[in-house]
Amino acid sequence: MTDKSSFNLSRYQKAMLTHMGITPWQVKGDKEEAKELRPVTPSATKMATGESQPSQAQKQKGLEKLKQHISTPKFDAKGGVLVLFKETHAQRRIIRDLLQYLADDKTIVFVKSDQALDDFKNYSFVWQISNTIDFTDNVLQTLSPDQLTDPKVKKQLWDVLAVQR
Repeated sequence: MTDKSSFNLSRYQKAMLTHMGITPWQVKGDKEEAKELRPVTPSATKMATGESQPSQAQKQKGLEKLKQHISTPKFDAKGGVLVLFKETHAQRRIIRDLLQYLADDKTIVFVKSDQALDDFKNYSFVWQISNTIDFTDNVLQTLSPDQLTDPKVKKQLWDVLAVQR
């Protein structure tokens, strides 16, 4: 811990600390004087590094970046299937059969209407209701569960799934 490099903060870190009202401190001298600390002032930092302080726009941009990194953590679907329709539809036989066929032993996650796909990570594919039957880019689009009972629609769906499997 006496290594001086471990006490160095980046400009960004200093700016964030200053913006939060925290005064950064640094070691004043060598090992014997390490016990005595002094605050780092913006003018001292500027003189020592030869750099100017970040502008208000840069500070704001830095804060936005920081907020993005501290935003709500993503839900790990553990390689499962994200289902973008009501869980009550899963009670229908055709939906249960499709989930059993598609998900195997994977986790099935029913996405609530107020959640976005960006809130999830590590999923194998997404199943959503659409006007078409298609399976591209890990997104399965099917007609509504009511329409999936039609034999022609079922055949079309199974044909699309057979190609993907």
